[in-house]
Amino acid sequence: LRRLALGGGGMFALLVFVQGIDTVRWYLMAVLNAKVIFRLRQRLFERFLRLPLSELAELKSGGIVSRLSQDTDKVTGMVQIAVITPGVAAIRVILTVGVLIFLSWQMALIAGLMIPPIVLINLLYIQRVRPIYRTMAEERERIDAHVTETFGGLRVVRAFRRERREERDYAVAHHTIIRKNLLAERLQLAVNSGWGLLIPATTLAIVGFGSYRVVQGHGTIGDIIAFQMYALMLLHPVSLIDHSYSAPQQAL
Repeated sequence: LRRLALGGGGMFALLVFVQGIDTVRWYLMAVLNAKVIFRLRQRLFERFLRLPLSELAELKSGGIVSRLSQDTDKVTGMVQIAVITPGVAAIRVILTVGVLIFLSWQMALIAGLMIPPIVLINLLYIQRVRPIYRTMAEERERIDAHVTETFGGLRVVRAFRRERREERDYAVAHHTIIRKNLLAERLQLAVNSGWGLLIPATTLAIVGFGSYRVVQGHGTIGDIIAFQMYALMLLHPVSLIDHSYSAPQQAL
């Protein structure tokens, strides 16, 4: 009972420590993101002020506003998502794989079979979705520019009774963006479905092979439970690495 109390107290203290470290880390990342966004927006504004008038005419006022507001907001968290999170997750993957191999290299091999399909699905997703997000950004820029021009010359629009035409053009342009966004959502759902199938399939394979080893006298039920726990611990950092490649596509 004394050992149980010491072990439980030690685990609780460790959980509190880890939660405290995570809280501080996320706050520091929020501060870093705020500084990055502020500096990026400031540098963009300075750059626009010094651009040749011909280039500014091509951008139009809507394009400038879009870059200073929407585009900079979309890169919020890029440092966290694309650099720090996958780096920490990679360390966790290496440590967890080492423990799995120590427990059973055969079952570790089964657990590792899920990684190549995940990588393949992710690569296919990136190739398809990034051009979609690029064209969506271009469409939004054109819409912002057109809206600015429309309300800047609203007297002319009303004089020629073009209200209906402007409403129709605005609706058609946004409808195009919505269709592209839904296509990107369908691709993301396909990736999530792949994850939803691979995770239980891997768990089933581990239980099946582990049970076979138990029947043959080469393991125990406790070994299967422990291996399942470590296999699930492997899935979380792998999912973070996968997310670090798929999530930044819109920002890129």
